[in-house]
Amino acid sequence: EWQDDPVYGPELDRLADLDLLAALSLHERAKGAASRWHALWQSAPGGAAVDGLPLKLCQAKLMAVRKHAPEVAVRMEQAQYAVAERWEASSLLRSESVAPQLGDFLAAAALVQSRVFGVQVRDAEGAWHDTQCLVPFADLINACAAGQSNVDCATNPASTHFECRATAAVRAGAFLCAPYADQGENGRLLAGYGFALPPTPDASAADRAAFAAYLAALDTPC
Repeated sequence: EWQDDPVYGPELDRLADLDLLAALSLHERAKGAASRWHALWQSAPGGAAVDGLPLKLCQAKLMAVRKHAPEVAVRMEQAQYAVAERWEASSLLRSESVAPQLGDFLAAAALVQSRVFGVQVRDAEGAWHDTQCLVPFADLINACAAGQSNVDCATNPASTHFECRATAAVRAGAFLCAPYADQGENGRLLAGYGFALPPTPDASAADRAAFAAYLAALDTPC
């Protein structure tokens, strides 16, 4: 319906993947149980959990991060400002059918950013391209260090499915986990997902600082 709209249609190709996915999530959520994505939205966190995500992080928590990892706090603030500017510049994103209030759009973008996958897909000519995608069920896979991973996900050769396969024996009831970033990239985890992993004994000072910032933000109310 947006593609055929004379006002919104031309905007679609200019929107960042994150913004388009956030807009679609809000649009679909408004449909309630009639949406084909209803089960996904029902499983998604809300309230305080979303407020702890980087794009929605309050000033008090940002200050807590800044005390330990100032460069990570700067990245978080810059990302918030960038999303806010793109929302302000887009008639589609500000529309009644998406998010007339910036806070609503930031919450949706924060949720999408924390659950989105970087995937490869084929175009009509068969060439591979990198893009971002929400993948139901796969987005429930937990984060862990690379050496502890027990699942691997990728687009199948025909580019029709996103497939996840266990790479180790997994007992019933155990978590599936995969690395969200390379070893030693706690700053990237904190800035992108709002958490950090306990540092290894040989972790860098920056990695330890990002973990300390994560703990400080957890203990800081908004």
